[in-house]
Amino acid sequence: MAEYTENEDDLGLDNVFEEPPRPPTPPPTVTTYHRQAARLNFYSSAPEWSSIDLQLVGHHVLWAQHLWNAAIVLADFLDLNSSELCQDKAVLELGAGGALPSLVAALCGAHQVVITDYPDAPLLDNITRNVDHNIPLTIRSKVKNLGYVWGTDPEKLFRCVDRTRLAGESSEGDHAIEQGVFDVIILSDLIFNHSQHSALLDTCEAALRPARRQGEVAQSEMKSADPKKLPHEDGRPSITAPCVNDVIAGLRQRRIHSNPILDPKKLPHEDGRPSITAPCVLVFFSHHRPQYAARDLDFFSRAKDRGWICEQVVQTKTKAMFPDDPGDEEIRSTVHGWVLRRQASVVL
Repeated sequence: MAEYTENEDDLGLDNVFEEPPRPPTPPPTVTTYHRQAARLNFYSSAPEWSSIDLQLVGHHVLWAQHLWNAAIVLADFLDLNSSELCQDKAVLELGAGGALPSLVAALCGAHQVVITDYPDAPLLDNITRNVDHNIPLTIRSKVKNLGYVWGTDPEKLFRCVDRTRLAGESSEGDHAIEQGVFDVIILSDLIFNHSQHSALLDTCEAALRPARRQGEVAQSEMKSADPKKLPHEDGRPSITAPCVNDVIAGLRQRRIHSNPILDPKKLPHEDGRPSITAPCVLVFFSHHRPQYAARDLDFFSRAKDRGWICEQVVQTKTKAMFPDDPGDEEIRSTVHGWVLRRQASVVL
């Protein structure tokens, strides 16, 4: 009789069920944002910088591997309106990804920039790399980077801001700050996260500082507060949250115009529109899934219900992020920019 060995009872199942090696994570990519040359010549007092080398993670479930069109348009918008939105301002960005708008705000003279994204090491390490490679040492201490989950206690965000800058605050002591401290809050291509609309608004309400000066309350407050009245009366198309069908029909008819604010040859607001003033929230986005445009715009309906004044300030055409995706490419390639302000009493 043949001798039985233990090895003969092993049918090689370990090899059958051995998990194949996972493909490696794609390496990071680097893209360059170029400041428009006309802008450098137009604003003689603007800080001198010409480009930003932006590293993006190779892959992430939160889509941080892309430089979204909305971030580029928002960066242009901040640069062109830097005296109102950046210089000496405390700026907060939520869901920053590569953090292009935050870097522009810092280079344009912000007093403090707090960059946040989901508390995941690859995301935050990548932001740190972008800060180190693009922000001069002389101002780097003004830029903070930390993980933050939307809708949670913003106290740790407040502590990133110089307390001596806040009215009635002392740099001494460790007591909690009971009101918002940020002049500008940036939401770049975030509202496609429909389940997070309330959380985003919760953070904006807690983190945006109240208006303190007469000029900080928008001149258009009463006009924009009426949801039946379009924000702009100069002939340019505009979007209000309840009118999704009009939005889609208008885009399909190619009624797309670049906002004058994005034209460096034209002074901002010389057409009689109200100036862009802080405190405010900047919400820039595209309808990446046109079939869900109504859900995207529901963010503004929620905001109005919670007392925000919502005004569209930018609508401009770009290349579609994903040309082969389903849905009207005209809609997917359009970037919309809105400014949100709180209705508040003016403190003189």
